[in-house]
Amino acid sequence: MSDAQVAFVESCCAFYHHVQSLDQDGEFSIKVADLIEKTHGSRDEGKSAPPEFFVEVTRQTRFSCDACGTQNDILGRFGYCSTCGTRNDTQMLEQDIEAIRTELLGGGKATTALKDAVDVFDSVGRNYARQLVAQVPMAPARKEKWGRANFQQIDKIPEDLKRDFDIDILKRVSPSDAEHAKIMFHRRHVYTHKGATVDQKYIDDSGDTSVTVGQLLKGEKKEDIIRLTQTIVKMARNLHDGFHSIIPVHEQPIAYHANRKVVR
Repeated sequence: MSDAQVAFVESCCAFYHHVQSLDQDGEFSIKVADLIEKTHGSRDEGKSAPPEFFVEVTRQTRFSCDACGTQNDILGRFGYCSTCGTRNDTQMLEQDIEAIRTELLGGGKATTALKDAVDVFDSVGRNYARQLVAQVPMAPARKEKWGRANFQQIDKIPEDLKRDFDIDILKRVSPSDAEHAKIMFHRRHVYTHKGATVDQKYIDDSGDTSVTVGQLLKGEKKEDIIRLTQTIVKMARNLHDGFHSIIPVHEQPIAYHANRKVVR
């Protein structure tokens, strides 16, 4: 932390202790002048704070934690809330999915929306996997496996997560929606890596018998993409909940935030 941040935290703690000792109701505040004096010497010495003392340098991503309401400013895009420890990956995913839907319904290409939706899920899934590798003791082979996990492999990821971490990403996902997502993930692979040309592997892996080898996939229906994005959000939320069942959050600020929303 910067000198100003350290001074602010220390002064808050000391001032809070002082206010408690007064044993009286009221409104209390910390003067900026006191913070300046703490970090830059007595005002009687003629010292003043540099301009940067009053400026917090913004990082790259500002977000309000969905769980506790804390305003965060982090380097990169994904991370933990500084107050309650909740990961923001799924929160960011839902923003991206909403943008994909808006673009699609506004006339965007369905195949592009399909690729983008699967890519977003894959990125977030890999983020959680890396955090599990970093924070959960595991054998070298398992660490290597999850360090290179590919969440586009929708055939095996749900089973592997359930077996290795007891995380069920298909919880509350209907069998028909899960099967639909599986086909759409495989279709995305054909568009991206096969020039939209069906091969035998696609038919075998997806179970899609409506096409033949060598046939071109001729675009996607918007309603299929919307259905897929709904399933992706459910899977991401399940992954998020499963992750935090292993890496717990701090419940007190979350409960406080929930209570404030009810009171309002």
